[in-house]
Amino acid sequence: MAQDTLNGASGNIAQDTRVDELVARVKRCNQELDRLLEVQSLPAMRLEEFLQEVCCTASRMLALARVSVWVFTDDRDALRCLNLYLNEDDRHVHGGTTPHDAPPGYFDALASSRVVDVRDARDDPRTREFTETYLRPLNVFSVMGAQIPTAIGLHGVICCESTGAARAWRADEAPFLASLAALVGLACERADRARIS
Repeated sequence: MAQDTLNGASGNIAQDTRVDELVARVKRCNQELDRLLEVQSLPAMRLEEFLQEVCCTASRMLALARVSVWVFTDDRDALRCLNLYLNEDDRHVHGGTTPHDAPPGYFDALASSRVVDVRDARDDPRTREFTETYLRPLNVFSVMGAQIPTAIGLHGVICCESTGAARAWRADEAPFLASLAALVGLACERADRARIS
């Protein structure tokens, strides 16, 4: 009986520790979101600089090798990379396009879900079409993407990639990425308005 009580207490302590860790992660993520909202609101903030800050923040907070922002081209036939952050090299690159009709599973999933989180990207029907051309050559195993929303609809995607081994995404990571994507959407709208003025 005493052993059962100890086992139960031990399980409760472990569960309490996990809850405390989750609460701490969520607080840190909310602090980063608040910081990015302030940064995005600065009059001199250019879209390119903001996207770099978002990608670095996502990489740091979620411990990711690669984070990128892709937006639809004007004719919506392709996605264009506005920023790709490579954590290992602490480097930003941009350019490159992916045809919208290339891997329909992924784009269909993005169109119907705010966040697409895939543990085994090489085997999941939503992403496996990327295996030979993208995932395997870049050593990507897990992918999480979030819609970039704007007032006129889906504008693009912020994509997180885990390399080296498959990764199970934590429950708090998808809402954080969705919030980052919403901030990116606001920044894109602001940049579009500035271009028109």
